[in-house]
Amino acid sequence: MQNTHKSLIVPNLALIALIIILVIAIAGVVVYYNSRLTDLNGQITTLNNQISGIKSQINSLNAPYLVTALGIHEINNGTFNVGNGEKINSNALSISGTITNEGKATAYQVGLQVVAQNFYGDTVINMTVPLEGVNGTASVPNGDNLPLTLSIDPTQSQPLLINILCQNDVPTSWTINPVCTTTP
Repeated sequence: MQNTHKSLIVPNLALIALIIILVIAIAGVVVYYNSRLTDLNGQITTLNNQISGIKSQINSLNAPYLVTALGIHEINNGTFNVGNGEKINSNALSISGTITNEGKATAYQVGLQVVAQNFYGDTVINMTVPLEGVNGTASVPNGDNLPLTLSIDPTQSQPLLINILCQNDVPTSWTINPVCTTTP
């Protein structure tokens, strides 16, 4: 009788050992595939970010892109036409050259954002200069932020010669950037 009982325990222990091995194996598989799934989700997030970046680059390729070729110098006590045949003597920042749209879309409301400082670092010009009708010389009083109405089609250039008048101070350093919108 004892012998029969002992023979029943051995298969039960073998069955229990087999069940434990199966549970450990299943747990290992679950852990492995869970880490793999986390890895793949990270890769999907990275790829989605790359897609967003590429879409942004494509959108910028279909936008206007303004490039300037400018000569800039200060004028001390020059004489300028200000309209209606009137001339005045003034200091000025003279900007000449071209602005070209190298983008794939029309640039609307084109102008130049001009910020200039005097010898002491004080800002003497801070304005956006319109480029409409400046095929010749335009003299613009400092601070007159006139409406921007010029449009430049892709691959087209606009010549310009602008004098921004500064009654008291001669600009000695400056930053000039083209500005535009993508809609009329």
